[in-house]
Amino acid sequence: SDHMTYGEESGGSSTLPGGNIVAPARRRRCAHPRPSRQWAEMEREALARLILDQLPRFRSRLYLADAEALAQLLRRSPMAEVMSGDYAWSLCFEPAFVASLCWEGFLPICSELGGNGAPGLFVLMPKLHTHRCVLEPSAMHIPRKVRKRASAYRLTVGQAFEAVVDGCAAQHRPSWLFPPLRAALSALSAPSSLRGVGGATPCFVTFELWTRPPDGCTEPAQLVAGDLGCVVGRSYTSFSGFHTASGSGSVQLALTGALLQRAGFGWWDLGQEHGYKSGLGAAAVPRSQFLRTFRRLRAERNRLAEVVGPGGDASEASALPPRAASAEAAAAAAAADGKAP
Repeated sequence: SDHMTYGEESGGSSTLPGGNIVAPARRRRCAHPRPSRQWAEMEREALARLILDQLPRFRSRLYLADAEALAQLLRRSPMAEVMSGDYAWSLCFEPAFVASLCWEGFLPICSELGGNGAPGLFVLMPKLHTHRCVLEPSAMHIPRKVRKRASAYRLTVGQAFEAVVDGCAAQHRPSWLFPPLRAALSALSAPSSLRGVGGATPCFVTFELWTRPPDGCTEPAQLVAGDLGCVVGRSYTSFSGFHTASGSGSVQLALTGALLQRAGFGWWDLGQEHGYKSGLGAAAVPRSQFLRTFRRLRAERNRLAEVVGPGGDASEASALPPRAASAEAAAAAAAADGKAP
């Protein structure tokens, strides 16, 4: 399978657990106001009350006003105790707040609640799954056909951030990558030099898969797959991915996993459960267990900037490890050496 839905591709106004909300009656200055104008003129807390009044389902979800509100909440109770379902919600898209959410293990995604009469009411929907799908990079299953295809591509890191985000938004529709969240992710993106990526400060990176033109070919390399995610210490969380060529998504997964292993990542957080993720070797862990391990890994340094070459080139660092010998082959080799298997 070449399915590339790593993170939360259930976003958008039609499928996220949100709904439509109607703006209060107001005097319009023109026949066709710009999207979100009505919402922009309302105070954030007034908007929050309007949402709670019109969309009862939000009343059972944790409301997080901003980074300070999140910090105050965590001073009183652990996050695992205050979250009842998967989602919280907020009207704040400040980069510092999004970074705080990532530091606490959330996947911040976005929904549009405005109805046809007043589009553009964007709501942040931080998700902290009751069960999270995680993969230890060294345990990733790499099919033989993926190994054969890999030589036709090369991997880079942090060299085409906007192009990867565009690819993710185009492939997964309806997309949760609405403008205010995209702006926050861009503000939190790592520099192309990857300086500062090794520490505990959350930063967003992209892994890009390019074609490798044959020797003597003057055609430029083409971006054919990519992954968008967040690095926090030794934890990497995939938010979304895309591919444009058959088989390229599977190769990008394999090379990214090999790179994460060499860069010392403790795990690859793949978000919600999917069958293809289990096929990679991932397992779902309860939220409490996820948070315990995540808090340990976020405080430890990775070596991503050290193993990636100039210009973000990860060709050497993402080389696939040798295929593990089968149990039968290992037993045969042991018997030939006169040793017990």
